[in-house]
Amino acid sequence: MRSAIGLLTVLLVGMTAKPALAETRDFGIACSVSGRLSNLDQQVHRSGYAFHVGMRQLRYEGRVEKTLVEQTGPDRFTIWLALRDLNVTIGRTDISGAPGRATCGPMKVLLGNRRDLWIAFDVSHRVDQDESQLVLNDTRFQLPADNWQIGAPSRVQTSGFGMTRDQVVAGLRKGLAKNRARIAQRLIDAAPQILMHVAAQSDDLPAIATSDFTRNAAARRLTSSRSQRNGFVNRNSAMLSR
Repeated sequence: MRSAIGLLTVLLVGMTAKPALAETRDFGIACSVSGRLSNLDQQVHRSGYAFHVGMRQLRYEGRVEKTLVEQTGPDRFTIWLALRDLNVTIGRTDISGAPGRATCGPMKVLLGNRRDLWIAFDVSHRVDQDESQLVLNDTRFQLPADNWQIGAPSRVQTSGFGMTRDQVVAGLRKGLAKNRARIAQRLIDAAPQILMHVAAQSDDLPAIATSDFTRNAAARRLTSSRSQRNGFVNRNSAMLSR
């Protein structure tokens, strides 16, 4: 972890010598990424009944295609990672309600299947008592409705009135489609680990600094206000056009 942080510090501090702001550099880092995501629980209503849906054993696997660093101010940067073909596997789904129960086997959700998905990390660099430190101020990510697809579970077991396989699969896919923001939030939660993994892939620069990668309270916040969303979309479009 510290060696990856040190590499990031070298990358970012090296840019502070540049006089112009809003400069973007491509560090040419591309790699495979994988890891776990937090469980997903939700309540859904179908035909007048309430159901609890619990999704477990979530994992992701895909690629980071580009790594860009943009200087946005003195000692402030935005690190952009372009994700592509990110497969999210939901290992097990349990559905329970008054009519009956269902258990579903592995289910695939593919993110970024049509174009790159950008994650933005707003980072500041500071030196505290001669120790170099990177602070993650915010993580921004949005999952467009037209840049993901939901598969069907490979196995479905049902019991109870009206709990047919077709109804369960249709309801499960519809419920996921309505919870796109929660899927995006799970990825935001895992994003710092993705960033550390990407930083550790380059052997070109030595890890000369030791520091702690600190996330403040805003780091886990999903961008919500209209001005923030518009700003992110505009910046995302600029990145996509590169």
